[in-house]
Amino acid sequence: MGVSFVLEIMFVQSLTEAEIDELWELYDTTFRPLNRKSPCRQSFYEPEFREAMFNPDIFKLGTFVDGDLMSMAIWSRNLECFPWLSRDFFAARYPELYASKGITYVVGLLTKPEAERRGYGSASAKQTTEEILAHGGLMVVDVCDANAD
Repeated sequence: MGVSFVLEIMFVQSLTEAEIDELWELYDTTFRPLNRKSPCRQSFYEPEFREAMFNPDIFKLGTFVDGDLMSMAIWSRNLECFPWLSRDFFAARYPELYASKGITYVVGLLTKPEAERRGYGSASAKQTTEEILAHGGLMVVDVCDANAD
């Protein structure tokens, strides 16, 4: 007999402090090693992350299973939300898109360890891509080879 569950993918408007704590742990565990491999910062510091979770310019798309948050994609069209990005780079390379806020930067995709290899992260990634492409413009995802070691 199969297992039944309810899978929902939706924008997250508010998070509890406990959810933010859990997401911060996932985020920090993922990005802290990258910050040690590069002379340039690759992620939020904790106070910035916590502020971002309340920032309406930053989209948070959650994948929920039976009401529990399993995965979350984070992005924005406001590049000023990400202090490590060089806005000068985007303004010079893509002036029209930059001026019209047509550049979407995807910060990351966080998936709880117990939800890995179950398709929840993939579902979040697929829905995120569809949402961004529907808006048009340029989607930027910073992928490095730091995990190749």
